[in-house]
Amino acid sequence: MPSQHRTPHHSASTNTPWFTLPPDAVLSSLDTTESGLDFKESRRRLATHGPNQLAVKRGRSRLAIFLEQFKSPLILILLAAAVIAFFMEKGLDVYVILAIVFINATLGYVLEQRAAGAIAALQRLTSSRARVMRAGRVEEIPASEVVAGDILLLESGDRVAADARIIHASELAIAEAELTGESLPVPKDSKAIEGEGHLPLGDQVNMAFMSTAVVSGRGRAVVVATGMDTEVGKITSDVAEASTETPVQRKLADFGRRLGIIVVMIIGTVLALGVALGHPFAEMFYVAISLAVAAIPEGLPIVVSVLFAIGVTRMARRKAMIRRLPAVEGLGSATIICSDKTGTLTRNAMTVEQISMGSQILAVEGAGYEPSGRVLANGIPVTAEQARGLRWLAACARLCNDSILEQVDGEWRVLGDPTEGALRVLSEKLQFHEEWDRIDEIPFSSERKWMATLNRAPDGELVAFTKGALERLLPMASHYQAIDGTILEFDEAARASLLNAGHGMAEQALRTLALGVVRAVDHPGVLSADYVHGRLVLVGLVGMIDPPRPEAIPAVRACQTAGIRVAMITGDHRATAAAIARQLGILRERHIVMEAADLEKMTDDELENVVQRAAVYARVNPSHKMRIVKALQRKGAIVAMTGDGVNDAPALSQADIGIAMGITGTEVAKGAADMVLADDNFATIVAAVEEGRAISDNLRKVAEYLTATCVGNIAMVAGSIVLGLPLPLTAVMLLWINLVATGVFDKPLALEQGDPDLMTRPPRPPGDPLITRAAFVRVMCMGLGMAAGTLAIFAWELSMGTPIEHARTEAFTVNATFQAFSAFAFRSAERPLYQLPPNRWLFGAALIAFFIQLLAVYWEPLQLLLGTVPIAAWEFAMAAAEGLSLLVAAEIYKVVRWRFRRLEKTEA
Repeated sequence: MPSQHRTPHHSASTNTPWFTLPPDAVLSSLDTTESGLDFKESRRRLATHGPNQLAVKRGRSRLAIFLEQFKSPLILILLAAAVIAFFMEKGLDVYVILAIVFINATLGYVLEQRAAGAIAALQRLTSSRARVMRAGRVEEIPASEVVAGDILLLESGDRVAADARIIHASELAIAEAELTGESLPVPKDSKAIEGEGHLPLGDQVNMAFMSTAVVSGRGRAVVVATGMDTEVGKITSDVAEASTETPVQRKLADFGRRLGIIVVMIIGTVLALGVALGHPFAEMFYVAISLAVAAIPEGLPIVVSVLFAIGVTRMARRKAMIRRLPAVEGLGSATIICSDKTGTLTRNAMTVEQISMGSQILAVEGAGYEPSGRVLANGIPVTAEQARGLRWLAACARLCNDSILEQVDGEWRVLGDPTEGALRVLSEKLQFHEEWDRIDEIPFSSERKWMATLNRAPDGELVAFTKGALERLLPMASHYQAIDGTILEFDEAARASLLNAGHGMAEQALRTLALGVVRAVDHPGVLSADYVHGRLVLVGLVGMIDPPRPEAIPAVRACQTAGIRVAMITGDHRATAAAIARQLGILRERHIVMEAADLEKMTDDELENVVQRAAVYARVNPSHKMRIVKALQRKGAIVAMTGDGVNDAPALSQADIGIAMGITGTEVAKGAADMVLADDNFATIVAAVEEGRAISDNLRKVAEYLTATCVGNIAMVAGSIVLGLPLPLTAVMLLWINLVATGVFDKPLALEQGDPDLMTRPPRPPGDPLITRAAFVRVMCMGLGMAAGTLAIFAWELSMGTPIEHARTEAFTVNATFQAFSAFAFRSAERPLYQLPPNRWLFGAALIAFFIQLLAVYWEPLQLLLGTVPIAAWEFAMAAAEGLSLLVAAEIYKVVRWRFRRLEKTEA
């Protein structure tokens, strides 16, 4: 028994490279033995280091989330205006302003209530129970009570309860795809691995990690890390600490800050100017309120919410499920997509693509587990009936195999090892359906690297089938079989030819397996390695790979056409990743492939210098993925990250847009992502990018339209002060226009169809503000035009001796019609209206706005609220004509500019 009073030399929180130490050294370092800890010591360690659980970071309270909605500069200005109005006894203005503020706050609160499921999902992945050795006895305990130094007992079907160093293994294989990205189960052993301590998780074959699943064999392992110190725990920390602010949130926040500063400066200037010109201070305070109300696009937060909701609906129709609304616009701004390989760009289904028999190389059609596809020799289909050698290869593929191929709901799937599944599918393609009895077997082991089964044919013949690594089976074989079934003795030329075929497959990143038979077995019921050795006939060599999804190739090409880079980030081997990337068109001549070892040697600054050229990252772990995403972001990229495994969660959270797989994705990945692909189809990302770009364009159109309205209102109020006129519109009228008249048009603008060139132009530069300089000039022209028109009609009415209420009503109607017609001008910054498809929603909005304005002018309840009076029909028509004039001027400018640009292109 170990000493029970000493602290282990290495606690679970150290960075000891456990895989480099032999089992005895690991046991000694943790102050334990193969008999395990006793009850007293295990309790002491549990009290010292805490339970084997993943910590959950406490989120913000609901009250805190609600109060944060009031931090916007625009909202603070409105609140200040409400306070001033209260002390000036402008009760109606106070109520209206406060109502707007609280509507916005409520909407913001609802939008921020998203499910924080990533860490909770990580907890669900951990094993609820664990079998350990305690004082020489097998005990089943809650996984939360496992401590460093415990001896875990592992069997097929178990989930590993904590990170552990394997000390005994018998045919042990663990599926680690969720953690490492490795598509195949990893055979485990207990031998120490020489090295400096920097080794990808997928290569640590003597380690077992929390949450991974044992798929075959059994073993014992000593726990070296628990809870947050495990590899999954480190991922949990990364997820919790990752930045979640999206590009659109940053742009909206920047837009709010800039507009807030401008509004405060204008208010201060106008207030000072008014007092200097002799206006009463109290009166100028009220003007300040009006100016604040006029300057702020109160409807922008609401329309952004509506815009995102529209995007969610559109993307859902295309099987992209949005979990976080700002991701709708963010995806349209993406400049690079970092994609996992297995199950995302590939099928996650091993497929035999080549067969080598004698001197011939045969191609196998079909991909995935669907058992359809031909075998071609020099482009000509060949069957097992025509070539007897293929029949024996098919028999070996089916009978030296423990996998099950089944069809569920129309979809083919394999139960068991993916490699064996690929061979099982090959036997179906070769139409070998015979059932032979299995008499005996030699199971696969990582040391042996081959397996064999002894089977009885329907005619009673006993045949041994083998499959395994070529370098192990070739020395055991005395003969080989040609495609026609002829048995030939191996000579040096034949061996060299087979090895060359194997090397050729390896260069294509195909995983190779040799298949062989021993016929006329003369001692029934017994199968031994000694008997197979020297009697083996190699029937063929097969090359297999997890192939690219067929739809992923055009999807990658579409991304590149749209100016979006695609990078593959995977835990798989360099050669395999590079081969798949070349097939997909991701890896080109100017690009480089990087491995985890390369990343380990680089500083963050050095990594920043190469991320623009790296197209493939192989054998990486979660921390590497985080470094890659952060390096890209520091270079100014808007990063979309796709993934499905636990190891993808930190990068999904850190990325500007995290995209998880809906079918093969873990709950951890889905919880950390902004978007989930319902069909796990990379091509769906292209559709989502197109929708995202349309939403991004529409957001800018709405922002420009609302800002033009605000510019017009500011210029109108400021102009009236400078000209010594009364206010053309009251604060309530301004709110009415901002929230009712304008609010009717901003949502139809959000429903605009995407431009035809959406996917042929590059993404907008990440540093571009929501409203660019060119757009700002356009906005200013439109806004100043509205202000000039409104002031002109107001001043003319006053000069004619019209009562101020009548003059304000006429100015109010002119301003409302400006808002209506300018909405049509903002449908496109470049194309005139006749080149755009009809927007029936906008036409409907125009009719609604006309009816609303009629009510505002002629319905008594609204007259009392707004201070309007009835005006003559010809005056209403004149106001509408003046509003239309601004649209006509804007369209004439666009037509002239459009034709001038076409002329330039023709001459070029």
